[in-house]
Amino acid sequence: MKEIAELHCQVERHRQSAVWQKIFPNCSEIGIKKKKMGLRNLFSASSKFVKHAQRGIFLTTVIYTEDKVLCTVDDLLPTLLVDENTSNISADDMNWLLKLSLCWDQVAYLQDTVGGTWSNNSQLRVKILDAVASMHNALGVKDIGRIHHVPLCHSSGTVFLVSVHFVSENQAVQGLAMRWMRISKLMRKKSSSPSFDFLSKEIVNVLNFFESAQIPLERGLYLGYMRLQSGLNTIKVTVPDNLPSVLPFVSVRPNPHVSREEWEWLRIVEKDSSTRPNSAQYTFHMQMSRALNTLLHDLELDNDLIQSHRLYRFQVLQLHSDVSFILVLPKAEEVCLVNAGLSTTVDESVEHCKGCTSIPIPVFDMINLSTYQPDFIATYCRLSIFLEHFTMLINYEKRQCLLEDDRRVYAEQLDRLTDFQQRLDEVWRNARWISNIASIARDKQSDCGISLSRILMPPMTSPLNDDCADVGYHSDQ
Repeated sequence: MKEIAELHCQVERHRQSAVWQKIFPNCSEIGIKKKKMGLRNLFSASSKFVKHAQRGIFLTTVIYTEDKVLCTVDDLLPTLLVDENTSNISADDMNWLLKLSLCWDQVAYLQDTVGGTWSNNSQLRVKILDAVASMHNALGVKDIGRIHHVPLCHSSGTVFLVSVHFVSENQAVQGLAMRWMRISKLMRKKSSSPSFDFLSKEIVNVLNFFESAQIPLERGLYLGYMRLQSGLNTIKVTVPDNLPSVLPFVSVRPNPHVSREEWEWLRIVEKDSSTRPNSAQYTFHMQMSRALNTLLHDLELDNDLIQSHRLYRFQVLQLHSDVSFILVLPKAEEVCLVNAGLSTTVDESVEHCKGCTSIPIPVFDMINLSTYQPDFIATYCRLSIFLEHFTMLINYEKRQCLLEDDRRVYAEQLDRLTDFQQRLDEVWRNARWISNIASIARDKQSDCGISLSRILMPPMTSPLNDDCADVGYHSDQ
């Protein structure tokens, strides 16, 4: 967190520099003008809500309480058209939107600096920014929530990009021509648009994912099972159906910290099973053995394959100061399963673990860090959106320059942003622990694992008595 906080401070100082302010003046006057036009925007934006969604990409916002959801006067979820000319959104654009949903307050600033600089293949992002700004105005809120990790696609060619935001009963939503409806009633209600009926039925799944993705584990040490699946265009990671922010897991104990002597025991037992553990090491070994048996049973893994599984020995993974993981890995060839079928999804593969699903690794990174390192991921998203946007913008301006002095100024700014981006990429690579560990685990030459058979068997000898007091023997004391 320290590295990205320092980088954020440096980027902010650069934004306030004289040269930057000359090229991109602050939008304070524009912001004041927009505030004065706020009421008119509220009316005009509300009138743009879609009643019949046909082919195209749409933005839908789900603002809900414990049992109610905010709807338009037509009893539909507030939905705005993004682009009627396409029904496709790339993985890159979806990942960009996921990041944008953690810094909605930047939308107006990004809009004000767009101009005509976006390439044809980036026009969708401009339209998304416009739709988001209209949704802000229509609902009277800046935070329209997190973007659901996958678009909802109807057979008619309608694609819904759904944002989700939970509010308490007493939080005011200022949108005009809006009203609250019970979620159960919305699901039952039929509309004149099949795509909206489809959307209403999907809402429960969206809300379940949204809520479960934010649930942190209780304080403790856990065993986690890591397995990836490679499809045609993406690599996915296996996660629990009801807790997608972590790997399939089982609790080892409430204390998340592993002492040096406990960790050393895992290394010793791999080489010499006749060594006697001390009492702390013996207790740790038995805790690990019980947890492993539970995890393997819960996932219903093939007994014939268990012997080839490994315990990752390079690191105790600390998701949070109160939550730590020790990872269980398949053999190198099976860390990332390849789905050869072109007509099926990875989720339909026979290698699926019981009670699990799979999500793309970039989505997992976002959810995992949002749950356990929210300040880090919010800062990262803000920096990433800013640097990508202005790198493209300055590149465009540099190409348009007629004067050498202007070209040199833009080149200097581009060099500065490139340096910021490289440093941000390095921070991000270090934060994406699942990709880093998977690369090591897939390397057949890497000695990164301890055979599970060593842990599943209890120590061959009784523990050394640290304080020389055998309570069992001296039962008369």
